[in-house]
Amino acid sequence: ERREAIRKAELAGLPAPSEEQLPEVFACGGEPLRRFLIVDAPEKVLEQEAYNTRVRLFLKGVGRSPEAEARSQRDAFTCTPSEKLRYLYRILRTRERDGGVGVCPYADRGLVLDMFPLHDKDFNTAWTISWMGQWWISAENLSEVRDVFGERVAFYFAYMNFYIRALLPPTLVGLLCWLFFTGYSVLFSWFLVFWTIVYIRKWDRHRSELVVMWDVQNTSRVDYERPEYQYDRIENSKITGEPKKVYPAWKRYAKIFGVTAPLGLLWVVVICVTMSCLFGVILVLKLQYNGPFKNALQLVMYAVQAGVIGLLNSYFQRFAVWATNWENYRKELEYDNALTHKAFLGFFLNSFMPLFVISFVYIPFQPDIVRVIEAATDLQLTVIPRQETQRLLRNQLTAVLVTGQVVGFFKETVVAYFARRRRFRNKALGKMEQLGSAINKARSNSAANEESATGGGGGGGGS
Repeated sequence: ERREAIRKAELAGLPAPSEEQLPEVFACGGEPLRRFLIVDAPEKVLEQEAYNTRVRLFLKGVGRSPEAEARSQRDAFTCTPSEKLRYLYRILRTRERDGGVGVCPYADRGLVLDMFPLHDKDFNTAWTISWMGQWWISAENLSEVRDVFGERVAFYFAYMNFYIRALLPPTLVGLLCWLFFTGYSVLFSWFLVFWTIVYIRKWDRHRSELVVMWDVQNTSRVDYERPEYQYDRIENSKITGEPKKVYPAWKRYAKIFGVTAPLGLLWVVVICVTMSCLFGVILVLKLQYNGPFKNALQLVMYAVQAGVIGLLNSYFQRFAVWATNWENYRKELEYDNALTHKAFLGFFLNSFMPLFVISFVYIPFQPDIVRVIEAATDLQLTVIPRQETQRLLRNQLTAVLVTGQVVGFFKETVVAYFARRRRFRNKALGKMEQLGSAINKARSNSAANEESATGGGGGGGGS
């Protein structure tokens, strides 16, 4: 399999090393674990892939801005680091019959585990230092991100920058309503309605400006086939007459409505039961428990609830990836959209189901719920006044937002730090074990040589 992969790379124009030249990475025990390859491409190969990409864009009717045309006419071949990585990624992912290597992580029978671009540490350091001294992201900063990391990452930073700025007006109005009004403010609710409309329209305009500035108009028309796509048969297209791979749509719909949707509904039931149990414990602590550390125990339960939400999100993300792979989408855009819909729906249900339970189940039907619980158990519960239920809803929202951010910070920062420390420690131990085994081997070889030399001398004297 390794020889076949090397042959594909050479046919695609990537000078590949021989099998003996592949670097090996050793585990702590000294056994070969994995091989890491740093892949690059000659400029001629990248130039050919860039030309092929422009042809595909032209055939799909994707226009180019005058600035991009002038640049292409002035320079024979110029590309940013992100474009270079994208061209190289296409060469690796494209099937062999289309001039690529056909690398499919998680689909090549274990031959390729993963593939990812390497970071530029010098750029990352300078980038972080320059951004630490400013409040907002400028257009020049976004252009730098786009050149190094690509349009998707740049659009993410552009949206977050726009979103944080747009949150300033509702923050100020909400603070004024909290200071001068009591309870729920109708004025603030109407303000949020109009603010949402203005925010969406303003973002659409800003996004259109970025699309024109970065020359990515109508690029969604150009979609690539996934190498993991499994087809049943090949038929000639009725429009072009070209052969195309066919996977019956009814099979995909059967998978969606027969397996994915029922499992999703089962997941909703699991979420409702789990959150109802946690909310019941919080209610018991609030209404029945009068011992020490009452408020502290309630905060602990809110923290446990946030941790359970994070755990459910991680499990549902795995399920979403498995289900989307199993549904077997042909185009990368179709795959990304299906995975995004599943991930968003799961995250929304996991995070905000407690709020729906309180708002639309507990508050309207509180007397009936209390009556059922008292009839089923020996507990004597009291109906919470409306003002207390509103406070309970507010505390639940605070727990979901604040505690979730704290848990996310802990996972992304603290856990990552200790994981890195552990990885460096294991790496150092592995090197020490390899060095120790090499020293012991050298000592044993030296001792064996001395014994053989002594034995040979004695034999010679005896003879």
